[in-house]
Amino acid sequence: MFGALAAGADPHAQHVAVAGQVDPESDVDGPVGDLPIADLDVDRGSPPHPQNFGQSRDGAPFAYTIGLTEHGHPEFVIAGLRPTISHALLNDMAARACDHHAQFHHGQHVTDLLDGYDAILIYGPITRELYPGTACGRYRQDQVRLRQIVWPDPNGCYPWDCGYQFPKDTQPTLGRP
Repeated sequence: MFGALAAGADPHAQHVAVAGQVDPESDVDGPVGDLPIADLDVDRGSPPHPQNFGQSRDGAPFAYTIGLTEHGHPEFVIAGLRPTISHALLNDMAARACDHHAQFHHGQHVTDLLDGYDAILIYGPITRELYPGTACGRYRQDQVRLRQIVWPDPNGCYPWDCGYQFPKDTQPTLGRP
């Protein structure tokens, strides 16, 4: 479908590849902190879906969408990857939800998001490690629901599996499938 990009914010996550159209040579680390990286006037319906980047209290970078709440969808969140990779994955999934009206469920395997691996969608409450501050500020915390995109290690193990080769704080999760 698309070309692949090998990247990751953490040296442990170098195997993750996005099924997308990004040049690996242009992939540089972006801001870490609660800084907006895309601007969207939702009323105009501009195509890029807005996102923010954060860093968990344990130091793992994470990113999340802002704007899906007002369309009745949970916000997507992803942890442990470079901002440019997170941006591509979040935009892809947000477009599926808003533009293509895709339906998702807890524990669903997404087979065409990562090159050679399945991502798994996890629904869960806002946590200390994955706190979408800007989304909560915009909509109130009690209105924001989260749906996490979880990626596996090179052996196909996820953070909740025995044998997951990375430290747990590499990719904090909202829960298990």
